[in-house]
Amino acid sequence: MSKPNNLAKKFGPPTMELKKENPEKTYSFKGELARGKYAVIKRCQETKTKKNLVAKLIKYDKDTEKIAVQEYEIMKDLKHDRLLTVRDAFHVRKYVVIMMDIVEGKNCLEFLGDKPRANEEDAAFVMRQTLDALKYLHSNNIVHLDVRPANLMVKKDYTLKLIDYGCARKITNEGGDLVDAVGVTEFADCNRTTIYSM
Repeated sequence: MSKPNNLAKKFGPPTMELKKENPEKTYSFKGELARGKYAVIKRCQETKTKKNLVAKLIKYDKDTEKIAVQEYEIMKDLKHDRLLTVRDAFHVRKYVVIMMDIVEGKNCLEFLGDKPRANEEDAAFVMRQTLDALKYLHSNNIVHLDVRPANLMVKKDYTLKLIDYGCARKITNEGGDLVDAVGVTEFADCNRTTIYSM
C-alpha cells in the first residue's frame, strides 16, 4: 500500500493536496445520508464558519486504494456550475475524506413527478443541464458512467447538479481506453459502443 506522502507522487501533482490531518479538527460530522459499497456520505459542518457541507468517506486499503484516490483526482479540478465542487480533502487512517457542497433538492424523477403535468419543456430543462455537465466532463476526458435519475439533483433554485463520481474514469489516450462495466445495470448502455455513452 502506498504511504500517504507518496499519493501525490503516484497520481501526479494535485491542485488541492490531500491533507494528512484529522478532519475532525476542522469539521463536525453529523448524520449519515447514504452508504455504498466503499463509501459513506455524511452531513458535516465547518466549525469556524458554520458552513454546511457533505463529506464522502471512501474506504482506503489495499483493495480500495485506487478507487479512493481516483475519485479525488477526478473531482479536485472540476470547475463547473452543474458539478460538485471539492472544498477540502483529507487522507487519514483508513479513509480518503472529500468535503463537498451540499445539494438540497430533489432528484430529476422526483422533480418531474411533483409537477401536475410534466411536459417536454420540463424534460428538456433537465436534459439541457445534464448535457451541459457531460459536455464539460468529456471535454476534460472524463466519463461519468453512472448518469441516472438518483445522480441528477435539481436544487431549489432550479439548477441541476450531476453528483456521485465514484464510477467516473479519466480517459488517458487518444484512441480511448477500454472502460470496465460500472454503474447500475438498469441505466447502462445496452450497446456499449463507445466510451462516451455517458
